Amino acid sequence: KDYVSIKCKKGKLIFSKQWKNIDKKKTKFGKAILFGSNLKKESSNIIEQYHSKDKVEDGFKLLKDPHLISWRPMRHWTDSKIQTFAFCNVIALMLIRIMEYKAAINNIKMSPHVLKQELKDLKKMILIYDEKTAVTKITHRSTVQKQLWDIFKLDTLKK
Repeated sequence: KDYVSIKCKKGKLIFSKQWKNIDKKKTKFGKAILFGSNLKKESSNIIEQYHSKDKVEDGFKLLKDPHLISWRPMRHWTDSKIQTFAFCNVIALMLIRIMEYKAAINNIKMSPHVLKQELKDLKKMILIYDEKTAVTKITHRSTVQKQLWDIFKLDTLKK
């Protein structure tokens, strides 16, 4: 709406550009200055590293996500407990990234949230019939859950 307006006259769409807004946006568009201390690196390598920063930022977003890893609320006050809490969160991030990678190399591309939800929906039930008889069952699995089951070798849950 800020750059193009659309009107309908006699059944035909008419597009008109908002040149003032477009020119204002052009002055800010596509400019970045990268600073580095290693003068021996090639510019292509510096640009490649700059573009890979998004992966690190995505990791921080996952750490802060209250539905996935949940850095907050942190209910610790001593340095050693805060460090332990941070270590556990980083290990959780590593684990979810490894699981995401293993699923991706097996042609199952899904976000960490979807991956967690698919695995969370799996339930283990122990049916007790009498004092000597108990049977372990896993809830019905969807096709994707069956594939994840095989990828992560979750058969040990049945035993």
